[in-house]
Amino acid sequence: MRFVTFVQCYDRVDKQSPIWNFFNKIGKSTSKCNKCHRDCEAKGGNTSNLSSHLKIRHPKLYMEFVQQKALNKKGHEEKTYVEADEVVHINNDFNIIYTQSHTSEEDFSTPSSMITNISLLLHQSKLGNEFKKCDKKTSNRYTNAIVYWISTDMQPYNVVSKEGFKHIMAVLCPNYIVPSRQVFADVKIPAIYADVKMRIANELQTIQYVALTFDCWTSNTLQPYIAITAHGINENWELKTFCLSCTRLDIEHTANNLDLFHVSCFGHTLNNGVSAALKLKPVHYIVNKVTKIRSKFHYSSNMCRLLKKAQANRQFPIKVMPGACETRW
Repeated sequence: MRFVTFVQCYDRVDKQSPIWNFFNKIGKSTSKCNKCHRDCEAKGGNTSNLSSHLKIRHPKLYMEFVQQKALNKKGHEEKTYVEADEVVHINNDFNIIYTQSHTSEEDFSTPSSMITNISLLLHQSKLGNEFKKCDKKTSNRYTNAIVYWISTDMQPYNVVSKEGFKHIMAVLCPNYIVPSRQVFADVKIPAIYADVKMRIANELQTIQYVALTFDCWTSNTLQPYIAITAHGINENWELKTFCLSCTRLDIEHTANNLDLFHVSCFGHTLNNGVSAALKLKPVHYIVNKVTKIRSKFHYSSNMCRLLKKAQANRQFPIKVMPGACETRW
């Protein structure tokens, strides 16, 4: 039985790393980055610090360096197979090339398919391995994490197209391609919204009694809103709370307009009472006087400095006079 011997040969090439396309040697063990002009150590010809600098500081240049490194290695690597006196070369296009042999035609008895199968097993192209595209499962996991971040932290869709976010993703997982904002706005976020809505509906089916709370407010842009929240105890005696809706309310925030049986909010009722008391003439007069005194210290750096000095001399805590606010009492 004949056997095939594998011989891997490398041409004599210049061993200089392509990392020096991005750095210049300025000393025996120091190099300077061509991009940011920062000095980096490279003792004994070791370029690990230089490649790490590119990876952290300049991810785009690092990807270019890795591609050049892979191309150089692939261009100079030659795989050779030897069977008896016959030599078969595998070129860069992965084609079999038979070289001229000094033996007779009887020696070429091994089928070419046998050599092809062996070459398929032994051939390993490393071009782009470090930055090969993520598999579908890993890519979906990264995308779902971004969807969760956008949803929970209420981030705008265009955050995925900003330079800072792209830089973070290029450093953390350079082989992951971030989808466009349209993918998140039109596909991912609506999908997670539908999933959460279905889960809430299933949870509410396990709750016998539900209490609804309503919260109405006006935004800084004078847009009225209402939020509806459901509360209930499930079969395991666990208190569950779900936000059912948060939408604009184009009518006045009164119980009659809402047309619902309700119990007024105690905090809101108490605040209304205090606000009415602050409008009484004697109280209003005192509040105006104190407000003017506070303004003297607030808008004058000299008065503010004297106040702090007086507090320190009397060993009082250093305090700043608060401003008048109807909801801070």
